[in-house]
Amino acid sequence: MATAKQTEKEASCVAALMREFPPSMVDKEDEAFLSGNTYLRFARARDCNVAKSSEMLKAAIAWRKEAKPYAINIKDLQKQMQQATLTCGGRDKEGNPVMVMVVGMKNECTVEERTRQIVYVLEETQRKGYDRLTWIIDFGAMGTQRDELAKETRKKAMKILQDYYPERMALSLIYRPPWYINWLLGLAKAFMDPRTAAKVHRGGSTIDDLEKFIERSQVPKVCGGTLEDSTATALENLPSMTAEQSTKAPANGDGTAKKVSDVKSDDKGIAAAAN
Repeated sequence: MATAKQTEKEASCVAALMREFPPSMVDKEDEAFLSGNTYLRFARARDCNVAKSSEMLKAAIAWRKEAKPYAINIKDLQKQMQQATLTCGGRDKEGNPVMVMVVGMKNECTVEERTRQIVYVLEETQRKGYDRLTWIIDFGAMGTQRDELAKETRKKAMKILQDYYPERMALSLIYRPPWYINWLLGLAKAFMDPRTAAKVHRGGSTIDDLEKFIERSQVPKVCGGTLEDSTATALENLPSMTAEQSTKAPANGDGTAKKVSDVKSDDKGIAAAAN
């Protein structure tokens, strides 16, 4: 979805980044990455410090030229899409795509395979015009199975999210956590910047609690909702957004976007919750 309007400071930083990193800096197939919203996200991620924002975007471009995330095809992710540790929902009440990370669920994929799936989801949602995602961190299966690669996967995924896809988090909802996770979350939020802390919420322990943020028709069954657990299908059914559509276009019960006229006018939070 379109990113919010810029302040004067943000506009100045964005202009500097645009001059330093024109589309010719990336692979021809990846030119869409350097959009106005991308420049703005990287500017905001470093509080509009031009030097720091430039360093961050430069590193992201270098990674993209090497890893070529835009070239990942869903046909290459069939094994990953069959796992239940990461799945897609519909959209939250603000219209943001919903991602579910199930902590403790068995996953037969390697760390590399898992992170490629996450990257594909980030790329595909951005291709469809969504700059921000809402994450449900579901602890309901925690302790039921042991996943030796979970910690390494979270570490690598968080680096990718924070360094190469900054400012992509709309909300992080901590769902069905054991008591000590809520306690740790309270401590972690004390060290987050206010903007990130404001995005991290307790999602409760039941679908009724979660429904304060997301209609149950948009929540996968693994979390107690009614949406079929199919990441591939959820991504395929996600409607494309245009630049003119509102950043607050909540989903109807069937997942379609409401008309703009019907709508009332960072990533560290995920890491803190999942660790």
